[in-house]
Amino acid sequence: MYKKIITVIFSICVTALYAQDPEELTREGVELGRKQKFDESLQKLDESIKLYNVRSARTLHNMGYVYELKGEIDKAIPAYEEAVRRNPIQIPSLERLGYLYYKSGLFDKAVATGEHVLKLDPKNQEVIKWLPDAYKQKLIAQAKAQMEEAEKEEKKVIKEEVAEEEKPQEKKRILLATIEGMSRTGYFLDSRGFEVVSDNGIGPNMPNLLFIDAGPFDGWEARITTGNPYYGALMPDANAWMEKVEGMFNAGGYYLGFGVLGNHHRSGDIFGQNKHRNDYKMGMLFGFTKDKARVDIALYPRLIMRDGEKSGGQTFDADYFDFTYTYIFDKYLRYYTKLTINEFYFFDHTIPKCVYAGVYDFSIGVVLNRHNELTGQKRLLFNFSLTERMYFGNINIDDPYAKFGNGQGWFGINTDKWTKGDPFSGFRSLSHVFTAVVEEYIHTYIFLYQSLGFELADTSEDHHEITFKLGAGVEL
Repeated sequence: MYKKIITVIFSICVTALYAQDPEELTREGVELGRKQKFDESLQKLDESIKLYNVRSARTLHNMGYVYELKGEIDKAIPAYEEAVRRNPIQIPSLERLGYLYYKSGLFDKAVATGEHVLKLDPKNQEVIKWLPDAYKQKLIAQAKAQMEEAEKEEKKVIKEEVAEEEKPQEKKRILLATIEGMSRTGYFLDSRGFEVVSDNGIGPNMPNLLFIDAGPFDGWEARITTGNPYYGALMPDANAWMEKVEGMFNAGGYYLGFGVLGNHHRSGDIFGQNKHRNDYKMGMLFGFTKDKARVDIALYPRLIMRDGEKSGGQTFDADYFDFTYTYIFDKYLRYYTKLTINEFYFFDHTIPKCVYAGVYDFSIGVVLNRHNELTGQKRLLFNFSLTERMYFGNINIDDPYAKFGNGQGWFGINTDKWTKGDPFSGFRSLSHVFTAVVEEYIHTYIFLYQSLGFELADTSEDHHEITFKLGAGVEL
């Protein structure tokens, strides 16, 4: 009885020890593979790998070989790869792996593996059977890939060129001309209430303006602006008419130009008599466009052709400055910031005395455009702006020929009073202006526009003002 029990226990132990031998499991797996019992063979080989990882490289090689016999190349390759990882100098695995790379069209890997085998075994006869053709196929594949990449790049360039050609090109403007007129209605803070405000001018006593911008020649542009200008509700009738003639040359996103500005006074508000006083100034223009931003600068300083001590009688002197920054988000939206300065000086050289009046506008605005979806042409425009307007003035200036003194400088700076804590003695008042503009194309080349403005002045002044402007234009 006891002998039988011991015999059974011994048999179980021997069987367990035998089963734990990876080499025996490998032999059984190979034998089952030869008998085409593939699933059982793989099971034995897998057990061998788990039992003895260090010596499993050969087992993995055999597993890869069985997968080859089974026709499952996609499983044979990983097995050979793992065998090589565990034993990098196991040449049979490298041979089979390189060959399978070659047959699978992985010529880069096939060549690298074949070269590695020849380094380990320079006289190896297996890899030289397929390695020369693998080199050839690798070069062919590289050349084909380069050709495909070149064709792809060429198609991309052609596609971009076609898209650029098909993209609506910005039409070069040959001519832009506008004409406009304005009515003014003041709300007076005394008992008068609303009342139409007359604006002294040559011709109609109302603000009006004609603008022409012509660019018939490439790179060259000419502008003419003339009319009875409007400077704000609280400005005196300092200027009854103005004309401005400018010429510019454009190159590479920059432009430079020069102009002549004429101003004409014919009001009795200053000298007490209705006489003509004329002033002409030379100025310069500069601007540039970069990406989506544009800057425009116009400067007509009083110091160029300035009235001085040698002038006689009564004279009229003026200056003008404009700075505009525009940012174009896209064809539908743009933003702008604008600073405009107009200053006027009236001299009586027989005394001598001087009267100064100036207005400074700082504006921010947004412009929205609508376009025809088929033609891309602009059809409707909305412009809303907010302006902070500063008025300056100084009378009975007793040093009329000082370049920057007594309220005659920029921003009404009075150099005589600077150290006395009153540098801006010429400052008069501040007002807020809200303006809305609608522009509509009624024809391909013709548009109409209307503007409604509200100026809210300081309560220390005598009135606020409402303005309504009508205009028409042609763009070719």
